[in-house]
Amino acid sequence: MKKISLFLLLLPLFLLLSCGSDDDSSPPKPPVTGNRWTIMIYLDADNDLSSWAMKDVQEMMNVGSTENVTYILQLDLRNVPTRRYKVERDSLTLLEEPGELNMAQGDTLRDFVVSTVRQYPAEHYALIAWNHGQGWKGTPMVKSMFNDYDNGQFLFYTSNDELARSLAEAQEATGVKLDILAIDACSMSVMEAAYEFRDVAGIMVASQELVSAFGWDYEDLFMRLYFFPEMTPAGLARAMVASFQGYYSRSPYHNQTIAAIALDQKYSSDGQTDMTSLAEAVNDLALRLTALMDDPSSRAATLDLLTAARAHVRGFEYIYVDLIDFCFLLEGRTSSVEQTYNKILLAEYHGTAQAGAHGLSIVFFDRSIPAYELVYDPTYRNFDEASQKGSRIAFINEFNWDEMMHRYYALQYPDLPNLTP
Repeated sequence: MKKISLFLLLLPLFLLLSCGSDDDSSPPKPPVTGNRWTIMIYLDADNDLSSWAMKDVQEMMNVGSTENVTYILQLDLRNVPTRRYKVERDSLTLLEEPGELNMAQGDTLRDFVVSTVRQYPAEHYALIAWNHGQGWKGTPMVKSMFNDYDNGQFLFYTSNDELARSLAEAQEATGVKLDILAIDACSMSVMEAAYEFRDVAGIMVASQELVSAFGWDYEDLFMRLYFFPEMTPAGLARAMVASFQGYYSRSPYHNQTIAAIALDQKYSSDGQTDMTSLAEAVNDLALRLTALMDDPSSRAATLDLLTAARAHVRGFEYIYVDLIDFCFLLEGRTSSVEQTYNKILLAEYHGTAQAGAHGLSIVFFDRSIPAYELVYDPTYRNFDEASQKGSRIAFINEFNWDEMMHRYYALQYPDLPNLTP
C-alpha cells in the first residue's frame, strides 16, 4: 500500500478552509466553472501489468471528474475487452465498449484522442500514456511503448515515430494540440522520444529510469488538480513532478526520476527555446567531437575524453546517458547543451540514488566490456530505404549524434563489429 503523501495529509485542512462550518462531509466543488481540463488516460494493461493497473484506476476514482476537470479512461486489461469510461468519484461510467482493440496500434491511440477531444472540449488537454516503455525504437522486440498480449504483441512495441504520427493525425482532425504528453512508463525521457513528440505536445513529462510498478500517485495528483483546476499547462506539469516526488521521496525507491520538459517555446523560460533548439545544440556538440576525432592531432585525447566520460556518467541500462551529465564531463558547465536545456526544463526530481541525473537521457551505448555488447544496437543510424535498415526516428535521421557515436566506436573499439558512418 502506498504511503500517504504530504499533500493528502493536508487534505483535512483544505476541506476545513473550504467548508467552514458546513456539516456536509463531501469535498466542496472547486470554485471554477466550465471544463478547464480534459485528461485522457490511455491505460494499456493488456499484458503483465493488469493487476497494477487496477490499483491506479482505484486511485483515480478516489477523486474523479468534476465540472472543471474531466477524466476519460480507455482501459484494456488481459482477457478483457477494451472499454472507455468517464472516471467519476467512486465509480466508472461506461461510455463505450468497442471490443478487443489493439492498444499497441497507433490508430487506436489516434481514435481515442480524436473522440475524446470532440466529445469533451476543454481549455486544456493532457494525455497520460500508461504501459511499458523502453525509450527509443530499435529492433522490433525492444524499446519504445505499448504492447498488447490479447493481440499477440508480447514483445513487440509500437515505435515512437508511429505514436507521433498518430498524435499528429489526431491534432489535424481536431485542431487541438496536446498541452501535456505525460508518460507513466519506463525510460521514456530520452532525447530521441522528446524530439519525436516535439510537434504533438507542448510539454512532455516522463522518467529516465525504470519506473516502479507503483507508478504515479494518481489520487494525490488528481487532488492537486481538484483544488486548483485553473492550473496552466506548465503548472500542471510541475504538479505532476511534485506529486511524483512527494510519493517517492518518502518511499524505499530512491532511484526514481521524473522531469517536465517544454517541447514548445511558449513554455520555455525565454519564450524562444524549444526541443529543436536543444537538438541543434546536441548536434553542434556531435560535429565538434567528430571533427576532433578526425584530426590526427586531437584524436587520441578526444577518444580518451569520451571513454572517461562514458565510464563516469550517470547511465541508465547501459544504453542511455544523462545528457547534461555527459556534456558536463565533456565540456564543463559552459556547455551550450546545458544552457539550452535549462531554458526548457520546467521541473525535475531524482532520488538520492541518482546523483548526476538531470531529467533527460540520450543513447550512448556502453561497449567497455564484452557483456555490454548485448545492448549495442546497430539500428541506431539513419534509415536506409533501399535496405530498409536503420531507424526512422527523426532525431537520428536529422542530426549527427549517431554518426559521431559510431565514429567513436570504430576508432576506440576497432576489433568489435562497428558501423562506419
